[in-house]
Amino acid sequence: MRTIAGNGSLRLSGIYKPLYRYVSKEPKYMQDPDGPLNRQKITVFTFLRPFKLFKEKDLVINLVWGGVIYAIWNMVTTSTTPLFKASFGLSELLLGVAFIPNGFGTIVGSVIAGKLLTRDYKIIETKYKETHNIPYDKDFSPKDIPPDFPLEQARLQRLPWIVTLFVASVTGYGFSLAYPTMTARPGWITLPLIMQFLIAASANGIFALNQTIISDLCPGQGASATAVNNLVRCGLAAVGVAFAEQMLNAVGPGTAFLALGMAVVAVSPIQVVNQFWGPKWRAQRERRRSKVSVTDQDRQKA
Repeated sequence: MRTIAGNGSLRLSGIYKPLYRYVSKEPKYMQDPDGPLNRQKITVFTFLRPFKLFKEKDLVINLVWGGVIYAIWNMVTTSTTPLFKASFGLSELLLGVAFIPNGFGTIVGSVIAGKLLTRDYKIIETKYKETHNIPYDKDFSPKDIPPDFPLEQARLQRLPWIVTLFVASVTGYGFSLAYPTMTARPGWITLPLIMQFLIAASANGIFALNQTIISDLCPGQGASATAVNNLVRCGLAAVGVAFAEQMLNAVGPGTAFLALGMAVVAVSPIQVVNQFWGPKWRAQRERRRSKVSVTDQDRQKA
């Protein structure tokens, strides 16, 4: 952050000094600051501030939604080793290789989702400017997005088909490992590996949409938004992974992953709620922020 390190050439001290600076030679371009920097004082409230975001209904919906998808993806990933070892008798080396489709899926899903997000936003932005007679060369910064701008549509319009792909892939993945007579066939391992690729691609596509809309809903609070998003994701993933093995042992991969797919279907209506009421909640939040901003300006004038 520039408030702490300037342009990266300022010599840091205390809690701001990186640990590797204690054991490595300092670069020649490092210099002491000319004067005291306006660094924010760290208090207990600094660490508690992100939790205030849980008061926002639309934000909570997106946090829970993304957390559920993240938990299921982690359950698929962590169960790969025992499932593939039992179904295909892979060695430790080949078990490691089996994770490659998952890795490629994360890359492909993120890249495609990023391009679609940019394209969709520009299309919606152009239509909005035409409707409101706004010059095309005027760009909306995250803090200046109008309350009536269809942000949810711009960011989440691709969600239905990506979720459909995710549910189908998770369900198909489970049944591709459910029957020993099928897994014993030569080359059958290709099918669950393809399913893993599709699961990772669709999951990370959802993550990209999810993180983007969360950041858009919290202009100027990117760090706090990322913190609470990671907290919810990792918390739900920890619970899911803890029960994954017991669930697989109890009902088998076919039923287990079918249940996970149906869990996604069960929580999907909250995104419908978000599409209908999200703009209203966002507009209310912007009005509250405007009132707080005006009050602060009045206090400074007084």
